Amino acid sequence: MVTSWDDPEVAEAFGEFDPTLWWVAGYGHLPAALGPATSVLDVGCGTGDITRWLADVVGARCRGVDTSAAMIERARRAEPPGVRFDLIEPGRLDPVPDGSVDAALAAFVFVCEPDLAVLRRTAAEVFRVLRPGGRWVVLDSNPETTGVDFDGLRQGEPGVDYTAGRPMPVDMPRRDGTAARIWDVFWPTRTYRELLDGAGFTGVAVRAPVPAEDLPPQALLPPPVAARAWRVRHHRRAPFILVSGTRPTG
Repeated sequence: MVTSWDDPEVAEAFGEFDPTLWWVAGYGHLPAALGPATSVLDVGCGTGDITRWLADVVGARCRGVDTSAAMIERARRAEPPGVRFDLIEPGRLDPVPDGSVDAALAAFVFVCEPDLAVLRRTAAEVFRVLRPGGRWVVLDSNPETTGVDFDGLRQGEPGVDYTAGRPMPVDMPRRDGTAARIWDVFWPTRTYRELLDGAGFTGVAVRAPVPAEDLPPQALLPPPVAARAWRVRHHRRAPFILVSGTRPTG
C-alpha cells in the first residue's frame, strides 16, 4: 500500500511536484538545525537535490544514501566535488564508517517505512556513524496536522484518527497545478522521540516551523523557490516537524 520509490516511473514523477512548501516549512530550516558541520550524511537522499544544496550552503562534504536504486541512479546524474551517493540496504549504513560524520539528516524517510524494526536499525546506524557531539535531524510530516489542506498538500484524510504504522494517503501538488496521490505511513510524535531516545540520542527535541511566523533566511532558499515563497506564507499551522537529537560525548 505504501508508495514504492524503487519504481523508476515513480522516481521520475518526483520531479513534477511543487516543492515550495517543503522548502519554506522544512528544508530551509535544516542548516540551522544541523549546526556547524564539515561532513553531513543525508539518509534517504532520494534524487540528491537536498544533498547537493546542503553541500553548497553549509560548505560541507555531503554523502547521500538511499535504498532506492532508481533514486540513486537519478542522484548520480550530478555528483559535484564533495558530494557522493551510495545505494544501501534498508536499516543499514554499511558504506559509512563509525564516527565519521559531523551531522546527519533524514528528510521524509520515516513516513516511507512501515516497519518499525527497520526504523530502529536506522536510528542505531545513524548513532554509530556520527561523531560524539554530532546531531541527527529528522524532517517529516507533522502528525498534529493530519488532514489539513496546505494549498494542495494534504497528509491524511480529514477526520480520520490514524494509528502508528497505518498507511496514510497524501495528496501532492504538482508544478502544473494538478495533484497526485501517494501513500505514506503515519507515525505519531512519540514514535520519533522513542526511536531517538532508544538509540541513545540525548536532548531530543521536536520543532514545528509555521510558515506565517518562522521563515528560513531567504538567502538559503534556491532562487526559484524564494520567488514563490509568498504563496505559502499565510499558513498558520505547521505541515512538518523537525526532530533532533545529539550523540553524547564521552
